[in-house]
Amino acid sequence: MLRARLLRTASAVALAAAAMVPLGAVFAGPASATTFTVTVTANAGAGSLRQALADAAANAGDDVIDIQAGLGTITVTSELSWSGSGAVTINGNGATLTGPGVPRGLVDAGGNGLTVNDLSITGFSGVISEDAAPVLSEGGTITLNGCSITGNAIESDEGDVAGGVNSEGGAVNITDCTITGNSATSSAGPAGGGVLAGQHAVVIVTSTISGNTASSSFGDAGGGVLGEAGQSQVGMTVRDSTFNCNTAAATNTEGGDAAGAILWQGGGITINGSTVVGNSATAASNVGTAGNGMLATGTIDGTGNTISDDTSACAAPPTTPPTTPSSAPAAEPVQAAAKFTG
Repeated sequence: MLRARLLRTASAVALAAAAMVPLGAVFAGPASATTFTVTVTANAGAGSLRQALADAAANAGDDVIDIQAGLGTITVTSELSWSGSGAVTINGNGATLTGPGVPRGLVDAGGNGLTVNDLSITGFSGVISEDAAPVLSEGGTITLNGCSITGNAIESDEGDVAGGVNSEGGAVNITDCTITGNSATSSAGPAGGGVLAGQHAVVIVTSTISGNTASSSFGDAGGGVLGEAGQSQVGMTVRDSTFNCNTAAATNTEGGDAAGAILWQGGGITINGSTVVGNSATAASNVGTAGNGMLATGTIDGTGNTISDDTSACAAPPTTPPTTPSSAPAAEPVQAAAKFTG
């Protein structure tokens, strides 16, 4: 059985350049990619997002989907799933994607890789008996730039679930995004209120992950982010970001760990210039919970952070990601770090 142990460190650990996503990066897509344009908000048919994804799946190579600027809100009545021969980049251009009653939104079923730029994803909901999330990849890298993922409520009774992003085996890179007010509930697997990632690294830069909830009656729960890296021993990197007022509950009395902000199984967390305040977690087994919101198999280190258990401000969690990188002063070491032992 795992138990939490608080550590302190005064050492400043630099972010690895190879692991970082450049601040403010927005990628139009590969230069040689074929571009498909979305011109209508309809659920299906010519010019729709669904048709563009079908065309991309039928095309050999990487593809770019441009949602026409000013198009507005696209409402779908079922998941947008594709399996092609290359990666897909979706340029939202400020559009909104919503799916009431739809527990799986954008689904990269082939695991070829998905990049989403400047898109709001909201209102996805429902119960399903498989892996689920508004953004889901079955093995490929997920990259989000300038996106908003809010107000989604997802539940699975037979799979892994996330309220925002679920990567079943690929890396996750998030820059300049807001992931707030989402919920994830699972009775047969792990749950991540904002992000769930397995086997690969997660990098989060200048983003806000707040007010999300995760609950699992079978496995682990991470209110903001849950990383299930396991034996791969990869790490998570956070820079100039906010994790506030996320909650997690692992209700299985026979086991299951929980952390309000970040639960990272299989490696460590490097966090610099960030705020982790007001997150909370409970575990029915009374072990494996993080008092300061973060719990990891490896070490948690970094500088220039504000970390507190104070939940007094959680009635109105922040919704705007920070825009100015901090200088990460060496005089402010990470206040508290939790580590699995046993």
